[in-house]
Amino acid sequence: MFQELLAWMPKAGGAGGGAIGLSCAGVVLGFALWVAGARFSRMLMALLGVTIGGMIGMWIPRWMAWDVNTMATSLSLAMCFGVMGFAKPRVWVGVGLMIVLSVWAAVATWILRNENATLVFPVGSETLRDFWAALWRALPPSVKGMLPLAVGMASLAGLALVVMWRRIATVFFYSLLGVSMMLGMGLWAVSMRGGEKGGWPRYLPEHTQMQIVLILGMVVLGAMVQWLSLPMKKKVVARREGRCEITAGAEA
Repeated sequence: MFQELLAWMPKAGGAGGGAIGLSCAGVVLGFALWVAGARFSRMLMALLGVTIGGMIGMWIPRWMAWDVNTMATSLSLAMCFGVMGFAKPRVWVGVGLMIVLSVWAAVATWILRNENATLVFPVGSETLRDFWAALWRALPPSVKGMLPLAVGMASLAGLALVVMWRRIATVFFYSLLGVSMMLGMGLWAVSMRGGEKGGWPRYLPEHTQMQIVLILGMVVLGAMVQWLSLPMKKKVVARREGRCEITAGAEA
């Protein structure tokens, strides 16, 4: 599995040093999300909302050919999305969990049903819609038949997890996102160091079954660490009751 993902990694070109530094920063960020993302979920969702809102505000006028100042739309949407991310972090966590699970479902579908085909990403697409349409046409029929079902089931599983067990969904999301970032950025660094030519790294398992076990084990471990670091509701309630008693005693 890792070997197939390695072939998807972008080439660094002439900016090898900068790309390696970026990949290392991504691994560090992924590790931070893996061990402590849930504890700072509200702040992270607010920052994510600002980033997404700013990017959408920059792109929409260009896509729609609007004669407006992109800086104004970018700042406006960044503020709106940032406020929404801070006010409703669980909603954003739910959407993020559905997206990450859908991506992994798509990757698993390709690995299991590709019929030894090679995935070639379209080049020269003028719009995002043209890119996805060309990519869909390039997929083998066996992948096309299973991909919508796999992605839909993964999305429903993420939604169900958020609705029924919100705290578990939060730690699971950040653990899965952190592992995904560490894996993706780590494989990118390996590809730039010639991993696809010099043989598979000795510090990583070679067989697909062991790779799957490694990923699942890391996700479970990260979720457990974050679960233990979260403040429990009983402790929060006890602190509030203690403060109320102290206030009432002072007024008396």
